[in-house]
Amino acid sequence: MKPLYAELFLGVGLAMAIEDVKGQCIVSQNSQGQLVTTCTVTESRGTTVVQKLYLGSEFLNFPIWQFGSVDIDGNSKGQPCEIAFNVSRDEVSYRLPSDTTRIITGHPVAFTINGAKFSSQPYNVLGIRQRIYFMHLYEGKVKLLRHTKCTLKQSADTNNGYNIAKQDSYVGYYEMIDEYFIQQKYKPLQKVSLTKKSLLRTLGDNAKNLEEHIPKGQLTVNQVVNLLAQYDGLTTQ
Repeated sequence: MKPLYAELFLGVGLAMAIEDVKGQCIVSQNSQGQLVTTCTVTESRGTTVVQKLYLGSEFLNFPIWQFGSVDIDGNSKGQPCEIAFNVSRDEVSYRLPSDTTRIITGHPVAFTINGAKFSSQPYNVLGIRQRIYFMHLYEGKVKLLRHTKCTLKQSADTNNGYNIAKQDSYVGYYEMIDEYFIQQKYKPLQKVSLTKKSLLRTLGDNAKNLEEHIPKGQLTVNQVVNLLAQYDGLTTQ
């Protein structure tokens, strides 16, 4: 597992350099307030060094380092630390107050970032059973979880929703996609859309009394959280 190194990016604040197959990359913020990942890459058999710019970042937050806690094995309350969550790799880096120069990278059972809880749970990804991280949005008799995927899109057309002129020399952008899941007791995780039809189908018979209270169309996370709280009040399990 390759290490991560923290750097101070002048005029921007705390950033992180990532050493991987692309070379060394630094996440910063441009004058328009947009995140930019700058990678220094060696090409042409190691004789040419170039910089490549990507819109966005593969990390959940900016500044990348945030206050949080980490639970390595699921048997502790969590150690306070500074933490960075790489969404693309589904990987966590953290440094403890006792030694801020040492950065540990891995896959703890659970962690928090600014009070938001994340846990690692088994799920089938492309037919392969593996553990991925979910953010806990609601915890009652049922839970609402969110998994965020990050993909690097290579594109010559940089007009991709960031409202950036094409003359800017971006060679790609990071796309974040949120997926939502319902977790019920004794049942596997169920992927759900934030719509009336999907919620009623996933929650089953006990949700029928909620039907008239669920608006049509796309729902917000807050609306779904409030509905699940009502649902919990209707169930006895």
